[in-house]
Amino acid sequence: MTESGASAVQPLLAAFIEWFSALPSFSQWLSIAVWAFFCGVLVSSFLLWIFFRFVQEANRRQCKELILKNSSLTDEIRQAREEESEQRSQISGLRTRLEQEKLHSKEKLDLLDQAKEQLRLQFAELATGILEEKSSRFGQDSQEKMENLLAPFHEQLLSFRKQ
Repeated sequence: MTESGASAVQPLLAAFIEWFSALPSFSQWLSIAVWAFFCGVLVSSFLLWIFFRFVQEANRRQCKELILKNSSLTDEIRQAREEESEQRSQISGLRTRLEQEKLHSKEKLDLLDQAKEQLRLQFAELATGILEEKSSRFGQDSQEKMENLLAPFHEQLLSFRKQ
């Protein structure tokens, strides 16, 4: 090496030695590393805590929504059961009413049949009575007419006998 080359390296070497001597010692590096590790653990723990709080809050909200939905569905089920009960009651009432109406209709039909039979019998009696009366009257009228018709012959016959 030349002297000018060595003289150029000397300031650089001096600057490097000065810089290197200004560097912290191994124990200082170790404590910096431990401190950095502790800070990293602390920051990551804090970030994990924030993450878990976020997840916990989301789960809490979801749980609250599910509880509300469950309550709403429970109310809907209760209401549907009440409506079903009312409808079953109405159906039962309508069936009872239908049976009563059937019975009432049957009674009316029986009454109507009885009335029809009574009217038929009364009509037959009335027709028989009218027929007998008309026959009797016709017989009397016929007899009177015959008597009126035969009376002159009878008188002539009597007068012929007297002679």
